[in-house]
Amino acid sequence: MVDTSIIVRAATTTTPAEHGVASGAICDCLLAETAREHDATLMSLDQRAVTRYSLVGTTNQLV
Repeated sequence: MVDTSIIVRAATTTTPAEHGVASGAICDCLLAETAREHDATLMSLDQRAVTRYSLVGTTNQLV
């Protein structure tokens, strides 16, 4: 599991770009955390997204 608090702080206190975080990464992590909380499996065509889902600890599948 990765500490996603830097992403949350970046999204709520400053602009994500100031922390070197792309908006796509924020979206991927929010989706992943929501899926993880609901024990859902995320399926994606995007390898970068699947990597982020894994970092958050979400069950996922590259299709």
